[in-house]
Amino acid sequence: MNKADYINKQIGDWQAMDFVIGYEIHLSNNHDQDCEMCRMLAGKYPKRFIWHGWHDKCTCFVTSILQDPDEFDNQELDEMKRTLEGHIPLKLEPNELIEVLPINFLTWYAKNINEMIEQDMFPDFVRNNIDLIKCSFDYYRKRI
Repeated sequence: MNKADYINKQIGDWQAMDFVIGYEIHLSNNHDQDCEMCRMLAGKYPKRFIWHGWHDKCTCFVTSILQDPDEFDNQELDEMKRTLEGHIPLKLEPNELIEVLPINFLTWYAKNINEMIEQDMFPDFVRNNIDLIKCSFDYYRKRI
């Protein structure tokens, strides 16, 4: 299993876990400090963001971001009460679910989109997440 396969499995597992609200992409301790792309794109991402690395030699790593334990406990308790009362349990979403890309990602994207179009070369993380990129731009536009 290579690194991309491992990350795919890890992120796939997290997507199925209700208490995971997103994940954070970090620079490696052994990272080439001259990699502007990795430095600029490190941050907190939605669970649905598909990521295998920023580039071929990327040594960045990913960790899950968990829901607040008290909120999770309260939701679990509410779900148990509903079940005991004979109601269908609700699919509850955590209040702090990460749903949009970080500003630093959108800044990088805006800075590099013309070059990507001219060269007709889009990184996997752009191709795989284009709908999320559009939604994130729309989200921030509405807040300006």
